[in-house]
Amino acid sequence: MSEKEQPEGLGTLAGVGPKRVELLAHHGLHTLEDLAMLVPRDLDEMPHPLPLVVACEARGELVRVAGKVASFRLFRQGRRSSLRITIEDETGRLDALFFNQPWLREVFAKGRHVELVGRVASTKSGPALTVPRVGHEAKALPPPGHLEPVYPVIEGLGADFLRGLISAALQQMDANGQRIAERCPPDALGELGLVDLNLACRHLHAPPSRAAFFAAKRRLAFEKLFELAAELVRRRRARTTGEAEVFDGVALDELAGRLPFALTGAQRRVMEELLGDLGTSQPMGRLLQGDVGSGKTAVATLAGLAVAALGAQVAVMAPTEVLAEQHFEGQAPLFEAAGVRALLLTGSMKRAERRDVLAVLEVDEPLVVFGTHALFSKDVVFAHLALVIVDEEHRFGVEQRKKLAEKGRHCHRLSMTATPIPRSVARVVYDDMDLSVVDELPPGRGVIDTRWVRGPHIRRIPKFLLERLEAGERIFWVLPRIDASDPDDETTAGARPGRGLEDVMEWMQGAGLGDFGIEVVHGRLEAAERRRRFARFKTGEAQVLIGTTVIEVGVDVPEATVIVIEDADRLGLAQLHQLRGRVGRGPTERSWCLLLGPKSAAERFELLESTRDGFEIAEADYVWRGMGDLLGKRQSGLNQEGLEEFDMRLFDAARRLVEHDDALYAAYLQ
Repeated sequence: MSEKEQPEGLGTLAGVGPKRVELLAHHGLHTLEDLAMLVPRDLDEMPHPLPLVVACEARGELVRVAGKVASFRLFRQGRRSSLRITIEDETGRLDALFFNQPWLREVFAKGRHVELVGRVASTKSGPALTVPRVGHEAKALPPPGHLEPVYPVIEGLGADFLRGLISAALQQMDANGQRIAERCPPDALGELGLVDLNLACRHLHAPPSRAAFFAAKRRLAFEKLFELAAELVRRRRARTTGEAEVFDGVALDELAGRLPFALTGAQRRVMEELLGDLGTSQPMGRLLQGDVGSGKTAVATLAGLAVAALGAQVAVMAPTEVLAEQHFEGQAPLFEAAGVRALLLTGSMKRAERRDVLAVLEVDEPLVVFGTHALFSKDVVFAHLALVIVDEEHRFGVEQRKKLAEKGRHCHRLSMTATPIPRSVARVVYDDMDLSVVDELPPGRGVIDTRWVRGPHIRRIPKFLLERLEAGERIFWVLPRIDASDPDDETTAGARPGRGLEDVMEWMQGAGLGDFGIEVVHGRLEAAERRRRFARFKTGEAQVLIGTTVIEVGVDVPEATVIVIEDADRLGLAQLHQLRGRVGRGPTERSWCLLLGPKSAAERFELLESTRDGFEIAEADYVWRGMGDLLGKRQSGLNQEGLEEFDMRLFDAARRLVEHDDALYAAYLQ
């Protein structure tokens, strides 16, 4: 493309200087076309005005109010700020909150008549509008009934400024005769009932009707699905053309005999699939999933043994040091008993330890190395890497997983996820991989009684915990944060204050639980200290472990029978299901998961009370969170996929088109 043909940058728009160009680029917005194709999150209809006394009662609703500015207060905390203004009319008063926009105080001169449109939230000072749109005599708001797109938030850019920027981008494109290239064949658009891409962009930002807006969102979703389908086709083609090392002649029974327990039928079936993949020259690309406690790790361990026993090297990558350490401690004895050296490599290792590990990796001898992101550092060189196992693989970016696999020659690749994925999502995100599901729990797993505890029942928890501790059992207490939140922080207005780990520790000591030994773990601890605390809990020196979600996966303590999750509403369904899986792993017939949280999360809590089926929970999570969140395709920037209302028919059509049209495939890979 010549310099004249380069798409125009955003610096050509009024009000966009170098700093704003950099800010927009950070969110994936570089050109006029990028702005034109930015998909709004939702569509609001401008409401009719309400008296302030009525608006105060409309919690959670979009309202329109007008009044005179009675007061304003600006709070600063470092580089952050919040502005609280109060407006009044003849019926009452209402506050409005703005964050990191201190210049707005010039708009709210005392006595000035303003009009606000926003949602009413509950704050510690009463009802308030959070970041509403502002109108005044020099800048009127759109009339009632006007359809207004709602855009993703870009910190540092006001919603009105972003809206004006998109409008200016469209006007400049029209003035230049600039059109967005329509890559989809017209007959395919007609068959699927989709509008032209350029018309869709106009209807996104200035919708003539609700129907036109949602039809436009569907067209932009199809555009992003084309890009996703092309990338998945590329990855599958790249994998299937490689010449991987062949590992055959390993008997399943011989491998399984190294485990201290018998494989379930599902584990044997999946192992046969893996050994079949490893026995061919086509690089394995397989996603291994299953419910909590189904024994995925044992299957991955046997796959690693099959490769290492024939003289090659295996890398096992986990997203956190805690999980990498847990894998190392649990699996290293099995490898070493088979004569395979086991190593650990993490970012917190001392320089001398790291140097020793790197030196061993460069020697062509069978081994397995467990680690974190440190494994794909430039100075990590493998002599004979043949299998890469990635745990919780959705927490790594595509490029990160690729970097590790490229340290070997056409590596076999096994990805694991402890979070069951809806089959519809798995078909899309992992279309380039084969899927194996461990759909059977090992025998002897006890019942987990999940209860949402609220009101006066919370006071009974200490007595219940004492009974369990006196019986020799162990307890997890989980919080979503390390430190307590500050109730006086105006920038978190509307948020419920919460306790930190040390607060819970003090409370437990006061409730008489300290006599049984308490340990606190979180991600800020030095690795050695964290291992020491985990070890004390595992051996029973401490019977209570208070921690953050670092214990979500990989922690296996059969004596643990109770997990209490405080502020459980702040965690996702899948994460809560994973945490619940930390108990019910031993010989005890019954274990308990106690959820503490508000009524606003009642639907999610009641689902967890009613089922332990991870796939059912994953489907519900998909419905509530949307495909855009679950895909996690973008590693940074705005979610522009437009995939919230995912349509499998559209994805299948996009994949079919790029698979059979090389020109289209090439166009969408650019």
